[in-house]
Amino acid sequence: MNAIQSSPSLSVAIVGGGRAGCQLLDLFKDFPNCHIVFLADLDPQAPAVLQAQKAGIPTFSSYQDALKQHRTDILFEVTNSDAVSEDLIRQSAQHQFALVTHSAAFLTLSAIEGKTQAIQSDVVSEISDIQAKILHSLKQINELVQGIQTITAEMRIIAINARIEAARAGDHGRGFGVVAQTMGNSVDATRDLSDQIEQLNQDIQKVVEQIEAALTKLR
Repeated sequence: MNAIQSSPSLSVAIVGGGRAGCQLLDLFKDFPNCHIVFLADLDPQAPAVLQAQKAGIPTFSSYQDALKQHRTDILFEVTNSDAVSEDLIRQSAQHQFALVTHSAAFLTLSAIEGKTQAIQSDVVSEISDIQAKILHSLKQINELVQGIQTITAEMRIIAINARIEAARAGDHGRGFGVVAQTMGNSVDATRDLSDQIEQLNQDIQKVVEQIEAALTKLR
């Protein structure tokens, strides 16, 4: 990365406004030390022309005119036209730029696209596995919370009954009343813990939803 950052800035031009032109725009727009000086295509409504205009990149219907106005280090020809390639070979000698013809450009873009899709597939697979494990853990936690809530409800009933029996027993049931009070406090503490776990589950569920949204974009 340091070698890329320290390399001199390169001026890149693109001839061809189709899908490959769009791919090159996306590839180089955030590339360090790379500046797209123009994109040329005969069709002013070509997809890459419109994309370049939206990004503030100069567009031309004539690459000959563009080459007269902009110094170019590397030119990518993606018109799929042998006649254009041959003319640009002559132009490269005159204007001193390195030419990447459509055959080499298409091969490079295809290789990059294939590698990107493979990496994307691996990432989706790994994240999906993580998501499945989180969902499984959530299910187990929810089952535990339901068990805790059931036990808490039973303990609450026992504590209430214990207080009633302690009141009936008077002084003889004083120790029983202390036990009932302790059980009531434990019930309250357990209920608070259950609520906290439930809130944590909701937070984790939101994370799962965010993962799903990210996976949708990757697929």
